[in-house]
Amino acid sequence: MNPNHAPVKSSNLSSGINPYVFVSYEYTGFGFVAVIDPVKNEIIQRIPVGNYPGPMCLNEQEDKLYVLSTSRIRSLL
Repeated sequence: MNPNHAPVKSSNLSSGINPYVFVSYEYTGFGFVAVIDPVKNEIIQRIPVGNYPGPMCLNEQEDKLYVLSTSRIRSLL
């Protein structure tokens, strides 16, 4: 896809309701999502999510974060 001709869809961007950054990672064989406050530049929460966490998606209301892992799909927040 050419980024100069990509459709603009602002619903994929944060509306400010949930101002955090979410990062999935694995540590000692178990997966987590780190909730990061970008203003303070610090991790404010670590949430266990199961093995091999992968893609994540916020719902439109930005009150649920879905995380795909090999053990299950989990809804957070």
